[in-house]
Amino acid sequence: MITLNFANLTLPLTRFAEGNYPRERLNPPEISRSQWGTPLRTGTAYEAPHTWQISVYLSEDEADTLEAIYGAYIAAPAAVRVWDQARKYAEPSPRTRALVPGTSETAKGEQVLYFAQFNAEFSGPVSLGKAGNWRQATFTLVETFKVAA
Repeated sequence: MITLNFANLTLPLTRFAEGNYPRERLNPPEISRSQWGTPLRTGTAYEAPHTWQISVYLSEDEADTLEAIYGAYIAAPAAVRVWDQARKYAEPSPRTRALVPGTSETAKGEQVLYFAQFNAEFSGPVSLGKAGNWRQATFTLVETFKVAA
């Protein structure tokens, strides 16, 4: 589940149209080889932000809530709080991001895994269509900055 929070509106997203996790890194590092076979890593010197490419089925009421969130965002652009319970975030301990309320972290060796909160903004419009008895929404969110632990 992924939950969007903005302008006193909350929308849990649970019925994803595709079976994969929608959160990915934007521009992850790439590895190539030098002429001597030495691994070379190229990419940003900072932590790459996350992106969510979401395609989800919504009820009419949920679609209205998404429209209200997007409308409030367009009127006063600011970070949308994303509670991502679809995929755990992993990093070296101690954790640097806020936990999704009601969840806890798990230690695996020197790594800590947990459901994290993110701040993100819409990257383009929200597309709403009809899919049987459901409304199908498609949109993209891009992380803007961390929600500190």
